[in-house]
Amino acid sequence: MVAGRADHVTTNDAHPAIPAPAPAGDRRLIVLWLAGIAGVAALALPAGTAPPGGEYHADKLLHVVAFAGLSVLPALGFARRRTALLAALTMIPFGAALEVAQAMVPGRSGSVGDVAANTVGTLIGIAAAALLRRLLYRDGA
Repeated sequence: MVAGRADHVTTNDAHPAIPAPAPAGDRRLIVLWLAGIAGVAALALPAGTAPPGGEYHADKLLHVVAFAGLSVLPALGFARRRTALLAALTMIPFGAALEVAQAMVPGRSGSVGDVAANTVGTLIGIAAAALLRRLLYRDGA
């Protein structure tokens, strides 16, 4: 139980044995988000750590998935919708900054295509989080 958050121990009225979902504003999601940002930065910047792109640009899919995940976490983790949206939107400049930083690392290169994939992933994550918030937190959180 989180201190001062008795709502974490509520149960689902329809199924008392199933705990209710954590309310919007769950600090654990924010911690996970920050760890994810650090992890993505740590993996993206060192020389020789580029994901395989291949002929079909499969690395773009990795960018979309990673940034969708990075934007879902704050979009669900912050209680206030505006804060959640703004935090999730910070993943767009973060993705662009990573690509600029990669261009400065020997053996790496930044890519406008990667920035686009990061942005698409962020927008997908925000849309998914909006849907999840609507389904999970019907009280308008």
